[in-house]
Amino acid sequence: MIKKIVLIFTILSALSGLWFYNLQSHTVLKEFTKYYGDCQYQQADFSMIGPEDAVFYDDDTLIGCHSNLLKIYIGIPIDEIEEGGCYAVTGIASQNLQIQKLELIGYPKKLDFFPHGQYITGNTYYVCNHGYEKSDGDRIEVFDVVKSQDSKFSLQFKYFTRLGPRFIGDANDLVLLDNQRFLVTDWYPIAFPLEGSSHLTNLEKIKIQTFQTLKIRGSHLWDCKFKINQ
Repeated sequence: MIKKIVLIFTILSALSGLWFYNLQSHTVLKEFTKYYGDCQYQQADFSMIGPEDAVFYDDDTLIGCHSNLLKIYIGIPIDEIEEGGCYAVTGIASQNLQIQKLELIGYPKKLDFFPHGQYITGNTYYVCNHGYEKSDGDRIEVFDVVKSQDSKFSLQFKYFTRLGPRFIGDANDLVLLDNQRFLVTDWYPIAFPLEGSSHLTNLEKIKIQTFQTLKIRGSHLWDCKFKINQ
């Protein structure tokens, strides 16, 4: 009986959220086009589902990552979700935009890569990764940005810092303060199971729905010490 109640409650919340999202998106799009002009979708020649955050590498280049966070959020098993990746948008100065896929050189293939927030300083690129069980929780992956002579970009994996249990599936964005310290935000009031949101208990689902329904603020800003792991 409890499972049925949770399921019905979840479905109704999802439908109401979808309706509100569509209504809000339509309103925001109308307002945006009224003041800023029409928007044009930028098509890449590779699968780029769910572009999340992005940062400027220089005046002509934007670097960002993508992952299907929606599938993770709604409870699709982690091993059934396509891996995320990173990309570069070049030609910003000339307004001739080109999107290229970034190879992750040296990143362990046995680990999942579901990137979220990012930060860059110089050639060093920091990425919040929802690594879940294979990474023993969320990590901050650190890469060197490599630019070839023909202006092709790639990311060379350097090291990582593992976040605590509170951040499993939950690390949102980060700002590096120095080599030993950064600020990181979470995007949800509770951590997710190591196996992913498909393993949430009924009590955890009810708690999440309660936070959403009542619009209770559940995210925080954390001051974290930096620890390098090779």
